[in-house]
Amino acid sequence: MRPEEREELVRYRMERAHEALTEAALLIDQELWRGSVNRLYYAMFYAAVALLATQGIHPKTHKGVRQQFSLLFLSTGKIPEDLGLAYSELFERRHSGDYDDFVSVEGDVVVQLREHTVMMIGTIKAMITDKE
Repeated sequence: MRPEEREELVRYRMERAHEALTEAALLIDQELWRGSVNRLYYAMFYAAVALLATQGIHPKTHKGVRQQFSLLFLSTGKIPEDLGLAYSELFERRHSGDYDDFVSVEGDVVVQLREHTVMMIGTIKAMITDKE
């Protein structure tokens, strides 16, 4: 992938992250907790994919994204551990909310996860900006 193509992909994925975060905020305002968890997870996912793309890494699965992100950015301390834990929690809650029956999510948990998502996206944005 040419550098300009990579830059465009990174920009696109960060736009998707911000869009998903905006969607989550709308769902939170309506107290639609499961849907907001889904959008918060995807906001973090898109930001993680953008950061991996800056390294020329393009995993094909959610599991691959989580593994590579953890290896390169969490285990090295480049991303704070609490944000990594929030990413994992969102993954589990999103999966459960999408596929399991009778799942409920507490609003205060979602609000806290939103704060972590905002911090994660901001951290990743700063890391990407530093690379430019």
